[in-house]
Amino acid sequence: MANGGASLNKGSELSMLYSFHTMATGGSSLYKESDLVHDYGCSKCEEHDINTYAQHFCTECEHYLCDKCVKLHNGYHKTHTVYGRGDIQKWAGYAMAMCDQHGNKLEVHCDDHQDLCCHVCVALNHRLCSSISHLPDLARNFLKTAEFKQLPAALPSGGLLIADNNNYSVKHLNSEYVVTASCDFPAPPEHLCRISGNEVAVVVSDSNRHEVHFIHITRGKLQRVRKFTTNHRCVCIAHDQGQLYVSSWNILYQYNMNGKIIRNIYEDKSIGLTVRRQCSSISHLPDLSRDFLKTAEFKQLPVAVDKMRSRLGELTNARLKYQASLTDMYKDILAEIKALRKKMNNILDHLEKKTVKELDSMIKGLETNIKVDIDACTHMHDQLKTMIKKVQQMTGKHKETNSYIGYRRCQDKLDKAEEQMQTMQRKPEPRISFKPDSSLQPFLNNLHVFGSIEKFEILHVYKALDFKTYYVKENDNFRFSIVGICELPSGDLVIANKKNSKVIFLNRQYDVTASCDLPFPPEDLCLISGNEVAISVNDSIRHEVHFINVTRGKLQKVTHSTTVHWCF
Repeated sequence: MANGGASLNKGSELSMLYSFHTMATGGSSLYKESDLVHDYGCSKCEEHDINTYAQHFCTECEHYLCDKCVKLHNGYHKTHTVYGRGDIQKWAGYAMAMCDQHGNKLEVHCDDHQDLCCHVCVALNHRLCSSISHLPDLARNFLKTAEFKQLPAALPSGGLLIADNNNYSVKHLNSEYVVTASCDFPAPPEHLCRISGNEVAVVVSDSNRHEVHFIHITRGKLQRVRKFTTNHRCVCIAHDQGQLYVSSWNILYQYNMNGKIIRNIYEDKSIGLTVRRQCSSISHLPDLSRDFLKTAEFKQLPVAVDKMRSRLGELTNARLKYQASLTDMYKDILAEIKALRKKMNNILDHLEKKTVKELDSMIKGLETNIKVDIDACTHMHDQLKTMIKKVQQMTGKHKETNSYIGYRRCQDKLDKAEEQMQTMQRKPEPRISFKPDSSLQPFLNNLHVFGSIEKFEILHVYKALDFKTYYVKENDNFRFSIVGICELPSGDLVIANKKNSKVIFLNRQYDVTASCDLPFPPEDLCLISGNEVAISVNDSIRHEVHFINVTRGKLQKVTHSTTVHWCF
């Protein structure tokens, strides 16, 4: 009777669950009746309204797959992790569309509790709720809403992905901006964009290859899953509505997700690349090089090259000499290490000898005590042997009297022997053990090396061989306050003059041959490349960095940038 009642209750519960399920889904398709038996259905088969028993689960795709679909899946995604029914405990909690608690498909939304629910959730926890919405109805046209389109581009859990061009890798940063994972690439990554919740596209380019790689982010790990190759350089990438937009320097291409090019959306055919269109001055090379062969700057080029080659040779020889000195330094330091080891061995040998000496002394003292006891026992033993022998051999007229006396003497000796034995037996028999110094082992364990190997730089003191004084003057009203100076590869000088808010060009004879006005007093300057100089300028309101090109003895401002702080 009890068993029958239990079976009836269980059957009633299943009927109730199925009734709700058919109501929530509309009850229009008979094949859905098997959902109570098929706890996990094949995701791909469900897209074609076929209910098939899932035997596998892919953690990257978050798809439940039947035996037929898993073969197709494994052909396309050979590196994905797929769990079978033997690891079914690992299925739960992965798929976004499945209930974490019951493993069933999420179908409705409880408006009272703002929960996503499967049919078991509703039957157990939401039967009395006043408003329940069907998820397909609730999600209709959601992809077009501003709420969905403004979904933050940051990765889940506040993490970020950064493209590290120098190290050929993409790194994952957690919410504390600590690198937790990285993924290496065969070429420098130029740009990246987010494709979906856990998928990112990365463009990489070098002189030989131009590729688009796709990365999956799963539980804080980065995994390259596929890629396609382009026939142009890849600089930037964006994703929109299932299409990829990849740009080279001057052309924007549209691709589908499989890497098939759809069309060229835009091409900049103007002179120079797009990134240079905002430059204020562009010169035609034939005009710029007219009569250049006659200039002193060009004629002195061989001398400058020979001078540089000589300096490079001197530097090479200095490096070779330094390389040879490294061997000597190595031998010296190795000798120091071995000397330290020998000294440590001597200290340990001395400690060992002292410890053994202490052991010898203790053993010797105990052996002395034992010998005293043995000698006493032997002496008492011999006395008793002699006395009893005399008593037993007594004869004559006074035998009885003498025997009594001998008995009393033996009895006294026995009492003394008993007393002596008890005294000896009460003596403790010490045991000897060795207890190492408790500070020695931890101290040695805490030592990682004998000592630190450190690099230090030797400061070179340069001695001036000669000096000369030159008076730099552009005109009578020219005032000077030099705040910065740099030498160009040609040997010419560029000087920052704070008094007149100018940059001055001096030739190798230290004559002022050109100058360039600045909007504010300069603070300093430095050489950027062979013919480009950067100057920091300030006034009470604006703080800027100006860039000047030096061409054939002329100074030309090309661009500037503004900062929010003082520039020195």
